[in-house]
Amino acid sequence: RRVRGTAPVIVQPGPNLLQQAQMAQVQHSRMVQQAAAQQQQAQLQQQMMHQQLLTQQLARQQAAQMQQLAAGQYMQHQQEDHLAKRVRLDDNVLVPEVEWLRRHQGTTEFTVNVLLPNQDAGDAKLNGQIVPVAVTFQDTIARIKSKITETVGLSAGKQKITSPSGVVLKEGNSLAYFNLAPGCNLTLRVKERGGKGK
Repeated sequence: RRVRGTAPVIVQPGPNLLQQAQMAQVQHSRMVQQAAAQQQQAQLQQQMMHQQLLTQQLARQQAAQMQQLAAGQYMQHQQEDHLAKRVRLDDNVLVPEVEWLRRHQGTTEFTVNVLLPNQDAGDAKLNGQIVPVAVTFQDTIARIKSKITETVGLSAGKQKITSPSGVVLKEGNSLAYFNLAPGCNLTLRVKERGGKGK
């Protein structure tokens, strides 16, 4: 009950209370800014992870396409070998080695392509790739196997190389002996234990 003739008493906040209120407001603003910054950083990290996943997926797709393209080119070369450059190994009729060398007198070093299988062979890196090997007509099949060993790490004893017509090439004979032409495509198979090819 207010006494007549007296004015109401108004309590003014002290300077300490004003400072505390201002500091609390500043801290609240900082916390809001920090939360916004953290949220923005989380969004950026999520976008980067998404971009990395897309990049990896694209790289896998490109690798698969390149492998399919290489396999397609190899099959095309195989067909060309049978039509244009086929050596008559399928009939077991070979031109004598000396005659084959005479026919290719102007050719010194050339390249043959070796198609590797896509399989697990221990430490060897076999993923269906095509390995070009520089050779001469006097080189033996053993030299090709040695080059394959240097390239992918598959020992020569585990290699079984066949001609474009499917004839197994003995490592002691030369390319001229088998009438192999420059640019021909050979196939490598991995031998199982005991020497049998898969």
